[in-house]
Amino acid sequence: MKVAEGEVCPCCRPSVVLGPKGEVIVIWRKVFPDGARDMASSVSADGGRSCQGPFRMAVDGWRIAGCPDAGVRDANHPSMAVTPEGRLLLVFEGRPAAPDGGWGRLRPWLVEVDGSGRPSAPLPIPVPAASPPSVRPVVAVGTVGRMFVAWTERTPAGTSVVLTRARRQAP
Repeated sequence: MKVAEGEVCPCCRPSVVLGPKGEVIVIWRKVFPDGARDMASSVSADGGRSCQGPFRMAVDGWRIAGCPDAGVRDANHPSMAVTPEGRLLLVFEGRPAAPDGGWGRLRPWLVEVDGSGRPSAPLPIPVPAASPPSVRPVVAVGTVGRMFVAWTERTPAGTSVVLTRARRQAP
């Protein structure tokens, strides 16, 4: 599900958090028509099936004539969350090996670290084959094995924020 489309700052990673009543809140930096790059959010009260927003969170008026990103090529941009059982979930952007020996497009990956510190093998987060590269993923943990992952997608037409929900297997 696309949470935002169009005037999304392509370099700033989104955040996803759970509210006190189970709301899924996705936050990102939006480029507003006046050129300001202020924070915006969308809220889902139905477990990530639909969202309301975007809502402008503050009017800071931050403007920059260019990209504030560090410009590091193929950086991993990790994000972590801890499950109620004490396991660590780590999501990051990465490129799978391509059949020709090169590299595939950027996509989100998940690693789960158990209580003794053993990591799982990296698992690709499912994204449609026709999707643009997925960058700067973030993760939030819900109850009953639920997890939410959000990321930014860049296309020639602009940038979007995408949210997916999944259920982890029992530990």
